[in-house]
Amino acid sequence: MLTNGQETASQPEPRGSTTIPPSNRDEVLDRAIAMANSNGLHALTIRALAKQTHMPPMSVYKFVSSKDDLLDEMAIRVMDRIELPQPPSDSWIEWIISVMGVWRDLAIANPCMVQILASRRVPAHSIGFARLMQSILANLRRAGFEDEEAARGFWQIFTFTFGHVVFEIPRVQVGEETEAKASESLAAVARARGFSLVELLATPLTSARIRADFSDSLRSLLIGMESSRSQRESTIDAGVSGVPR
Repeated sequence: MLTNGQETASQPEPRGSTTIPPSNRDEVLDRAIAMANSNGLHALTIRALAKQTHMPPMSVYKFVSSKDDLLDEMAIRVMDRIELPQPPSDSWIEWIISVMGVWRDLAIANPCMVQILASRRVPAHSIGFARLMQSILANLRRAGFEDEEAARGFWQIFTFTFGHVVFEIPRVQVGEETEAKASESLAAVARARGFSLVELLATPLTSARIRADFSDSLRSLLIGMESSRSQRESTIDAGVSGVPR
């Protein structure tokens, strides 16, 4: 290598460089995750991953058995990164909001995981997902939700958060100019079809600022769940007290 006319020794590439083939399964998964996060899940093929990792395509199968296995293990690898927060207060509602906020941030930072989970079952052997379940279920039980009711509550909370993330990811970088154009387009469609309320509210409807904050939205869901549980208990208690002895 020549520098200022002088020959110098070539410097070895750093261990983490993508020009060095991965030596274990986790490195393969990390590079696949980075590739899918940057280019989209559609760009991730075994052949493309092999090129990215500087391996022959067949060598990838030393680490994963198939494309399906690769996708499942990518999702698990991301979910296992979750670090649950300390409880912010004694409120079970605020604790769940805090935990799901951490999961939401992880999902937004790793859109490939969201794409995988949108088209596949959640891998049942994910330690990270089980850890998330345990935390949410413990808080629901603390709030008085029993067994199946708590399990149902978990999926209500998880699917609500997942839907919020799916909607939010493509809008993370939306600026004022884009919002203005969206408002004009929505107003024009509404005007042409006679949707007077949509035309009137086109600007706030297309504004990220006006949309409900994730924490506020989840808090409303949890308060509603608690209210429904209390009503069911009251109905059962009333029925029991009215039974003649």
